[in-house]
Amino acid sequence: MVETDKEFLDQAAGLRGEAGELLDQYGLLSGIASYGLTEVIGSYALDLMTWRDIDIQLPDERDVATFFRIGVATANRFEATMMSYANMFIRTDQDFPSGLYRGIRLLHRGQTWKVDLWGTVRENTPRKRAPSRSSGRLWQARTGWRSCESRTPYAGGGSTVKEPTTAMSTMRWPTTASPR
Repeated sequence: MVETDKEFLDQAAGLRGEAGELLDQYGLLSGIASYGLTEVIGSYALDLMTWRDIDIQLPDERDVATFFRIGVATANRFEATMMSYANMFIRTDQDFPSGLYRGIRLLHRGQTWKVDLWGTVRENTPRKRAPSRSSGRLWQARTGWRSCESRTPYAGGGSTVKEPTTAMSTMRWPTTASPR
C-alpha cells in the first residue's frame, strides 16, 4: 500500500513507464492508429496514473465495423482476457457519452491492464469526469494543491501522446486549507 507522497509519485511513474512500453514498444497505439486519428486521453495523458488503465480515443466514432476490426486486431495481437462492447448511440440507459465503447482486459508482462477504447464524438469524450480520489491525491502530491474540479481536455492527435495544454483546472486551494 502506498503511504507517502514519494511512494505515490514513484508508483505513478512506474505505471506510466509500463503504459508507455505497452503503447509504444509493444505497439498498442500504432496498431490502433493504423485505423486513423488516435489520441491517448485520461490519466496517462495527464500523468496521473494510479492503476493499470489506459484510455484511447478512436477514429470514426460511428463506424461500428471498424470499431470491431480494431477490437479483433487487439485481441489477436495481445493476450486479451476479456472484452466488452457498448453502443451508446442507441443504448441510453447508462451514464456514458454518446458513442461506441470497448472495454478490454489484457495481460502485459504478467499484469492485467484495463484498456478503454472510446469511439465517441470528440466533444463528448469522458475527459471531464471528476478525478478519482487516488488521482486527486497524486495531483496533490505533485503540486501541493488540491483540485475539486475535473480534468480538462488537451490538444493532441495523431498517433503520439501529447502533453496537456491545460492542467487540472479551477477551484484549487493549498493543502493547508480546511476541507469542505
